[in-house]
Amino acid sequence: MAVISLILAFIHSQLVEFFVEGGLTGQIGEISLIMFGIIGGLALLFLIDSILLKIKPLAYLKKHFSQYMLFKHEKQILLHNLTAIAYTILFIHVLLSPPLQGSRFSITVFTVYYLVDMFFYGYHKIIKKSKLKKNMFIVNEIIKESNTMYTLQLVPENGHIFNYNPGQLGFLRLFSEIGIEEHPFSISSDPLNADYISFTIKELGDFTSKIKNVKSGDKATVDAPYGRYSFLNFPDEENTVLISGGVGITPALSMLRYMRKKEKNRNVILMWGVKNPEELICMDEFKDMLSEMENFHFVPVISNSNSWEGEKGRIDKERIKRILELYGFSMNSSGFYVCGPPSMAKSVILGLKDIGVSSDKIHFERFSM
Repeated sequence: MAVISLILAFIHSQLVEFFVEGGLTGQIGEISLIMFGIIGGLALLFLIDSILLKIKPLAYLKKHFSQYMLFKHEKQILLHNLTAIAYTILFIHVLLSPPLQGSRFSITVFTVYYLVDMFFYGYHKIIKKSKLKKNMFIVNEIIKESNTMYTLQLVPENGHIFNYNPGQLGFLRLFSEIGIEEHPFSISSDPLNADYISFTIKELGDFTSKIKNVKSGDKATVDAPYGRYSFLNFPDEENTVLISGGVGITPALSMLRYMRKKEKNRNVILMWGVKNPEELICMDEFKDMLSEMENFHFVPVISNSNSWEGEKGRIDKERIKRILELYGFSMNSSGFYVCGPPSMAKSVILGLKDIGVSSDKIHFERFSM
C-alpha cells in the first residue's frame, strides 16, 4: 500500500504541475513527496527483503553501504520515524489545497483521519512504551545453543508472565549496550512455563550479531503476543506437520514443548532443514521428546554435509510427500506449519500446494521484515 500510495502521489504531483500553477501549497507537497521517496527507498534497501534486492546493482549498494553506521538496521528504524514528520507536512499540504477551501466537511474528514493516525503512532511510541516499562523483564540467563544461536531467558520483574499460545511472537526491547529499538522474535518457551519466557535468536544482522553481548541482569520489555501461528488456533487438525528452516525452529520449539507437557499423544512430524549438523540445537531435548511422545517423528534434513547419514538435501515436495506416506499422515487431516528464510518458506508452500494440500491447511510465519 505504501509503494502504491507513493506512485499515486508522484502522478498527482505531475498532473497538478501540468494543470495548476505552483506556489507554497505545491512546494509543501513536493517536500513531503521527496521525504517519503527517500525514506521509502532506504526502507526498501535496508529494512526489508524487497524484490528490489534481486537487482544486482541495488544488492551491491546494500552490501557496500550496510557497513556504515547510518545504514545499519538499527539506525534505519530510527530514521523511518521521520515518516511522521513527512505525514504532518503532507497534511498541511492537503489543508492548503484549493479544492478543500470552503468545504468544512472535507477539512473535518482529513483532520480527523490525520489525528486518528497520529494518535495510534503516539500510542505505540510513547504510551505503550511507558506501559511496558511497568512490566519489565530481567535477563536471567544467556544460553549458547550453537556457534551462532543464543537463547535469552527472561524472568518477569513483577512475577507475572502474559498469556500466549505456543508459536506466537513478541517484540523484544533490550535495555543494554546493543541498542534499545524493539525487534520481533518468536517465543521459544511454552506458555505452561510460569518461571520465564525465552527467545532463541540467531546472529544474522547488525542487531542480532550483538545478542552474545547481552548480560545477565539487563532489563527488557516484551510487547506480546502477536500472530496466529499456533496449532491451538486450528483444533480441527488431527495431525501437525512442522516444517522449519534454520532459526525458523523457534516457534516449532514452543509448540513441541507445549505438546510434551499437554498433548503427548498428538501425531506430529518435525522436518527441520539446516546447512550442517552443528546447527541442530536442543538435540538432547528432542531425544527426550522422542522417548516420551510415541507419535512424534523428528526428521532433520542437512543440505551441506558429506558425513551426515540421515536425510540430505533440501525440504522439497517429493521429500515431504514421502515422509507423510512413511508415517501415515493424511494431507486432508493435517495442518502444515512452515517457518524459515523467505526463499525456503515460499518454495515449501508452493510444493505443499502442488502435492494437494489445501491453502487453509498451510500456516506460515515469514522470518523477514
